[in-house]
Amino acid sequence: MTDDLENPGQWRDTVQTRLGKLEATVGEQARLRAAMDEDLSKLRVDHKLLQSLHIIQQDHTKRLTRLEVGMGEVTQRLGAVEGRLENVEGRLGAVERTLTMVHVGVDAIKDLLTRNINQENPES
Repeated sequence: MTDDLENPGQWRDTVQTRLGKLEATVGEQARLRAAMDEDLSKLRVDHKLLQSLHIIQQDHTKRLTRLEVGMGEVTQRLGAVEGRLENVEGRLGAVERTLTMVHVGVDAIKDLLTRNINQENPES
């Protein structure tokens, strides 16, 4: 300490240099703390956003599952309808064949009647 008192100018320069470094360090630490606070704030926002997306994804998954189940039921019912439609088509085919035979029979009857009428009335 006696040296400090003997050369106060040098002591003052040393203290000022150290104080300047200390002020610079404090300023840098304050800047870093502010940046860290900003980063933490962004992380909180990002975390809330991720939570919201998670909730929405869960809701969409539930809805999609219900749609898939419903679609499976629709597919089963459609298969049953297709089977019934094939049965109806088969019956319609049988009806068409029967109608064709009826038309052929009616035409045959008309021909026979026409011949009988022509044979009974030869002058016509």
